[in-house]
Formats: sequence, structure tokens, C-alpha cells
Amino acid sequence: MCHRPNTRNHWLQYAAANDWEAGFSRSRWSNDGSGTSRDGLYPFLEEFSGLRSILICSLSSCYRLHFGLGTVKFRDLKRLDYLKATPMTRVNRPYVGIPTFLRSRHELRVDAFKAMIAVLGVPFDEGSPFLPGSRMGPRALREQSLRFAGRPGFHDIATGRDYLREEVEGGLIADIGDVDVHPTNPERTFAGQTDMVCAAIAAGAMPVVLGGDHSITFATVRAFAEPIHIIQFDAHTDYAPITDALRFTNGHAFRHIAAMSHVIGITQIGIRSLRTSPEQLADIRRDGHRIATIEHFRTAGIEKILAHLPTGTRCFVSIDVDVLDMPLVPGCVSAEPDGLTYAELRGALKVISERLDVAGFDLVEINPLLDVPTGATAYLGAHTIIEFLGHICAQPRWVVRRNGRA
Repeated sequence: MCHRPNTRNHWLQYAAANDWEAGFSRSRWSNDGSGTSRDGLYPFLEEFSGLRSILICSLSSCYRLHFGLGTVKFRDLKRLDYLKATPMTRVNRPYVGIPTFLRSRHELRVDAFKAMIAVLGVPFDEGSPFLPGSRMGPRALREQSLRFAGRPGFHDIATGRDYLREEVEGGLIADIGDVDVHPTNPERTFAGQTDMVCAAIAAGAMPVVLGGDHSITFATVRAFAEPIHIIQFDAHTDYAPITDALRFTNGHAFRHIAAMSHVIGITQIGIRSLRTSPEQLADIRRDGHRIATIEHFRTAGIEKILAHLPTGTRCFVSIDVDVLDMPLVPGCVSAEPDGLTYAELRGALKVISERLDVAGFDLVEINPLLDVPTGATAYLGAHTIIEFLGHICAQPRWVVRRNGRA
């Protein structure tokens, strides 16, 4: 026969061992021996058939709960004042709960949801020819996003303005989970990714894609049917020739994208790697696309770089974190020196959100296995996504769409 538990940590095991059955009737509470009823004060305490008492030890005081009699008596109720806070308000610290992006709803049926923003992960890094690990990027980005989920949206100290409040409070952001990855079969993985993005677009939502290495971007862009311009923030061109031996590395994505009939052009910003081949640069320019090196970005500015695009042009923005300077992104295998500062990237994304109509965006190449223990690179990535999203949703064109969905 099982002895009654003498610690609070063992009482559930004791209950299971003795096959207690819940009676599903609320217990009456009394702290003065009078049996005064306090129905519902502590709803998760239920009467159990066949149970006379549970002995709970908390610090130095013991409390006997008489469920069979329908009465709960505490010798020292003051020490359990926290039990009176019913229903208890959740604190929801960033390390608590199942991590969805910004604690948004996890939606399994994309075709039925009402959100305007669909966040999805692509935990794929088989396109990285150097070091693996960016497959863990989507999870790290979600976890770091929880640090921003303590209030609806975020407050810009500089402008005194709130961003994303309506989207968060109105449930307009949904996390639709991850693309299923078929190891060593990138074609099948990318087919599933395209289908998932297509479903989000068909539901009227803007896709926000968490990578993953940069090979995934072409499968996202492939899902669009409308004409779009591609803006690529990157240290590298990712325009390698496609051969029978190599087709789906993170260096091939924009060669695939350039061949798509609905892509009206590519603008690459931040290109600076010494490993860039002259042949790739020549191919990009021959195909009618634009390259803004890091020097060009700093001398001309983002407004001049985008001057060839009419205001309101629909665009997809792809952000490789290696566009940022090397010390800022220790968790990026392809980082390069002399990159953008965060302020430069933030300013450029803000201009894009104001001048152009963003149809979707991704952020790629965060490798948590290489990151510092604080997850600084993933934090910076989540910060970038949230701030860019906030500026997109603050534009008049977005507000009109949001009001039309109400």
C-alpha cells in the first residue's frame, strides 16, 4: 500500500498510484472551522472520490485538505495568500510557453484564418556549403521574438509612436508553423515551401519567412503570381551559375529568381565580399539587374538606389544578415567585414516601407550553433523583422487594407 505523500512534489504521484478519480465538483473552503462556503475560490482543486485527505508540506507548515468532506482547512492560511489570486494572471516571461512568433496564434488551417500576416519557418540549411546550423534559425528567431511580446506591439522612443498594436491586439499576425523538410531532397522541400506560401497569399496574408539559409528565397518568390521587384540585402550576389553538380546552394537563389517571368528586376544592396567573381557581376548587369556595393550605398543613399522604381511598386525584400557588419552577427557563417550598421539597415528598410508596397519578406542565414550564448544574432534578427514589420503596417496603404478586413 502506498504511503501518503509527505512533500508537495509527490502528491500527484500518490494520487495516480491510488487511482483517485475526479468528482468534478468544486470544494468548499473554510479557514475558521465554520465550513463557510467559498465555491470557486480555487477552481483547479476538485473533490476526488475515495480520497479523505492530502497532506501538503510547504516550508515549515503542513496543511490538511479534506476533500471527501467537501471542506479545506489551513492551519496557517496567511502563508498561502497567493492562492487567493484566482484566476491568476500569467506573467509569460520569454522563456515560458510554446514559442510562436510574438506569441501569435499557431494556425494549422491557413485557408480559414483571418490574419493579414503569416509567419512561417523554413528550417533548411542543406544549401550552405560551409557550415550547417541555420536550420535552427526559425526556432531561435521565434524564441527571441518572445522578448518583444510583453506588450502589444512596440513603442519607438525616438518618435513616441506605437507600432503593431492593432496587428497584435486584433490577432492579425498568425504563425503557420514550419515547412516540412525532406532531408537530401531539396526539390521536395522547396515544393512544400512554395505551396505553403501560396496558401498564405491566397488567404490574403503577407508572408514573413524565417530562414534557413539563403537558398530558400527562390521557393518563396516562386509562390507569387503578380509582378514584383526583388530587393536583396546581402554581402554576396548569390548568382552562381546553375550546373548539374550544383543547383540549390545558398549561392544560387537569385540566379533562379532572375529567370522567373513575374520578377521585373533585382536590386542588390550591400555587396562587398572579396569572394565575388567578376563573371557573376557581369551576368547580373547583363541581365538588367542593379548592384549597389557598400560604397555605393553609403555615398548615394537608399533613395537614389531605388529611384528607378516607381512609388508603390510591389516588391519582395530578402534580408541576409551578413549584410550587417561582421561583429554584429557572430551567429552567421557567411559574415563579412565592412557591412552595414543596424541603423543603416533600419533606415533603408523604413524608406522601402514608405516608398514601395512590400508584398512579403524573409530573413535568413542566422546560425544559432555559432551564435554567442545570449543569442545576440537571433535577437538582432527578430528585432529587424519586428521593426520592419512595424513600419510596413504603419503605412496608409496597409491601414486601408486593414480597415477593409475589419
